[in-house]
Amino acid sequence: MKRFQKLATTVVFFLALLPRQVRPQATLQPLLNNGATAARLNVVIFSEGYTSQELSKYSADANTLLNKLLNTQPFKEYNSYFNAFAISVASKESGSDHPSRNLFRDTFFNSTYDSFGIQRLITISGAGRVRVDSLLQLLMPEYDIVLMIVNDPEYGGSGGFPAITSINISAPEIVVHEIGHSFAGLGDE
Repeated sequence: MKRFQKLATTVVFFLALLPRQVRPQATLQPLLNNGATAARLNVVIFSEGYTSQELSKYSADANTLLNKLLNTQPFKEYNSYFNAFAISVASKESGSDHPSRNLFRDTFFNSTYDSFGIQRLITISGAGRVRVDSLLQLLMPEYDIVLMIVNDPEYGGSGGFPAITSINISAPEIVVHEIGHSFAGLGDE
C-alpha cells in the first residue's frame, strides 16, 4: 500500500506541473489488490461519458463489471493473479455520440456508436486513444488489460485497445466477450 501511496503522490505532483488547459482531473482508484503490480495482471478501467456528478455511479459500474469478469472462467480460476484500478475522468456531457441519430455528446474520449456502419460498435477517435495512452503512462504504466465503460444505456461495445462496453443491462456479458478479443485474441465464435 505504501508503494501505491508513493505512486499517487508522484502522479499528483506531475499533474500539477502540466498546464491547466491539458491537465485532466483524472483520479486513480485501486479496486482490487492481490500483490505487486509487477507480479500481477493489471486491469485498468476508464470512465467515459460520466459527468462529475455521475462519477460515483461510475465507481459502482466499474466494480460490478470487474466482479463479473473475475467470476467468469477462466478468469475465476486465476482471479488472485489480478489487480484492478479505475481511472475516472469527468466528461462535460453524459453518454456517447450516436451519429445515425445526429446526436453528439461532449465527452472526454469522444466515444461514438455507429462505427464503421455498425450501430452497436462503440469506438474512440485517435485523439481519444492518445488520451487513454497518456493517462495510462502517467497513472498506471504497468497495465495489462484496458477497459472503458461508456455511460450510455444503449447496447454496444468493441474489442481492441481499449475494450469498450456501454452500461446496458448486458454490459457484464459484453465485458467478458470484448476482453476475450482484446486480451486473449479470441474470435467471435
